[in-house]
Amino acid sequence: MNGKGIGCCLSLLAILGCNPKADNHRLNLVENQTSRASGIIYRSNDNARTWFSFDQGIPENATVSGFQAKGNKLFASTDFYGVFVSLSGVNQWQPVNLGLPDQVDINAITVLNDLLIIGTNKHGIYISSDDGRLWNQSNVGLPDIPIRSLITVNDNLFAGTDKGIYVSSDKGLSWRHQFGTGQINGFTLLDGKIYAASVDGATFSDDEGKSWKYIYKPNTLHDISNDGSFIYAMTLGTGLLRTNNDGRTWEKANGGFPTFNFYTFEVKGVNKDLFAAQWHGIYHSIDRGDHWVRINTGGNGLPDSTAFMTLEVTDFGILVGTGLNNGRIK
Repeated sequence: MNGKGIGCCLSLLAILGCNPKADNHRLNLVENQTSRASGIIYRSNDNARTWFSFDQGIPENATVSGFQAKGNKLFASTDFYGVFVSLSGVNQWQPVNLGLPDQVDINAITVLNDLLIIGTNKHGIYISSDDGRLWNQSNVGLPDIPIRSLITVNDNLFAGTDKGIYVSSDKGLSWRHQFGTGQINGFTLLDGKIYAASVDGATFSDDEGKSWKYIYKPNTLHDISNDGSFIYAMTLGTGLLRTNNDGRTWEKANGGFPTFNFYTFEVKGVNKDLFAAQWHGIYHSIDRGDHWVRINTGGNGLPDSTAFMTLEVTDFGILVGTGLNNGRIK
């Protein structure tokens, strides 16, 4: 699961180096239609044709940093408000924060078997074995640095930090440094290979994280994703790039994106469709980024001219989170 970086200003210089970071019956639930008119979270159950606000119980000025499904539960991590859970896709969130520091700033969330794991900006990693009812800190071997991103690969847990990639092979009980010294902003997994977005480019590992090599160097990546065939690099300077040959060649995938504030926060694939969370809204592509069309233009339930910073495809539908609270981004 890719995470979010530290709070930044709204200029490109200010965000440089930051990570601005199926069971069918679940999709047919009767939704609670009493949500706030202007939402923090929006959800679609029909491949982004229509959306509804999905944030009952989330504080009004919260920013959601990530979503994670686990069984019949959906978890949302936030900046400064902790973790929230929704049961069976119902539009009602409850806090599950016992053991977490007050106002904890969470950057990433993932699962490993029965464990729920979060990475924070100032308090390292916390793990819960009971779906968030109780959290325990897990920082043995980790320096006191922000955790930007998390991903699980088989029984290994990888953490992207401000000082490279760390790995745990014992369910988070202990950590060791694996690669790099710079900020790691995101991970994605495709065909058994792990790809990482970093402040100095993109790296990948084809041996479960034992060794890493660079596949892209010119610009900072604030996140990385895939659609099952292509890797998508979200860069600062060149916009959205894609490769299907481990970086031997890269192609631009920016057609239709605005040229001002040229910044893509998240990219996710749904079947043959591609969705992107952008400064100006949610964009849709049917040709792997050659052409994008903004879909939050009014009439489908999404607010117009809104920055969306979190986008996740789950068993409970497509979820997006808005991200401009208090004049800053994550």
